[in-house]
Amino acid sequence: MPSFGRMILTALAVSVSVLAPFCQSCWSQTVGLWGSYSNRVTDVALQNPFVHGVMVSVSWRQIQRDGEDMFNWSKVDEQIDNATAAGKDITLVLHAGGQNTPDWVKDTQGVQLITIIDTSNTYSEKTYCQPITVPVFWDPVFLELKKKFIAAAGKRYAANANISGVMVSFANFITSDWNVPHDIDYTGKKCGIPFNQIRDWKSAGYSTGRMFAAGKETIDAWAEAFPGKALKLPIHPTHKNLEDNEDGTPATASKLAEKIIKYGYETYPEQFYAQLNTLNAQTPHASQSRIIKADPNKDDYILRLLKEYPNRIGFQLLSAASNGYDDNCRLNQNKIPCHPYTVLINSVKAAFSYKPRYIELWYQDVENSSLNGILRAIFKYVR
Repeated sequence: MPSFGRMILTALAVSVSVLAPFCQSCWSQTVGLWGSYSNRVTDVALQNPFVHGVMVSVSWRQIQRDGEDMFNWSKVDEQIDNATAAGKDITLVLHAGGQNTPDWVKDTQGVQLITIIDTSNTYSEKTYCQPITVPVFWDPVFLELKKKFIAAAGKRYAANANISGVMVSFANFITSDWNVPHDIDYTGKKCGIPFNQIRDWKSAGYSTGRMFAAGKETIDAWAEAFPGKALKLPIHPTHKNLEDNEDGTPATASKLAEKIIKYGYETYPEQFYAQLNTLNAQTPHASQSRIIKADPNKDDYILRLLKEYPNRIGFQLLSAASNGYDDNCRLNQNKIPCHPYTVLINSVKAAFSYKPRYIELWYQDVENSSLNGILRAIFKYVR
């Protein structure tokens, strides 16, 4: 098995990041806990000797709630101070866009909005099957305001040597994960009303070209605001009926992801990381034929793309292994049995086959003392 380097990341979900020796002088290497922006990094995570760093997660909506020139960085500062005091490195996850857009941005003249029925109850049961109105990802007025926010964050935090990376999401309807909703239900069975999210996006002007341009602008803005820091982008397919080629002909569901990571790696070869946030115990290994022959309209194709960039990618666990039957064995793709130790081991083995720089684990697993043996083994393996 190839040797990697050190470990990365944390904040709402706990993340143990496995880093390979690559451009060690470019930025400090991080590892840690990762959780939702509404939570604080737990003392258990900060005291865990197998966690190298934390992901500090706060939303744009919280930080700049009251207006363009009004910032409240207190939640970010508190988490950074706690992580620094514990000797942990930091990755900033400042959720910007989608549901995390401040109301005043949505109310700004000229910002194009879209209303989508929320079918992502994994994130929030409060809004499930309810209409959510957000700026379209490519709107120029929205992007200018988002870039001003990114620049303000850079002015405040870029010089902090403990911050090693930032999340650079641009297709993020709910959190900082890649999420472009594309469900269709003509019967109304799912939410009580019929909906077609693909039609909604296309009616609003969605195109691969517009999304790609928005992605480039966003990545460039983070890179300019945080020079020398790691630029981390979760990726995922959308839907073949959303994407298009330059000549207007239909493309594949992976078209946008493929274009944007090519740009990231070519433009920022020593900083850019693509990551997949659905790692689980059933994830196919890189050598399996379903990856080698992956259909670009299927999720497996993202793994095929990541395989092309060994030591320059990352993974996040789909769910905590410790949740077990409480979330219907989600990390084992709803297959039973799902003992946390076995499920976590199988997930990590799958990830290692792609030679990642880091793997993110959820906080429940860091706080589960019965899994310390696995964390210790990973820690020793990647040091």
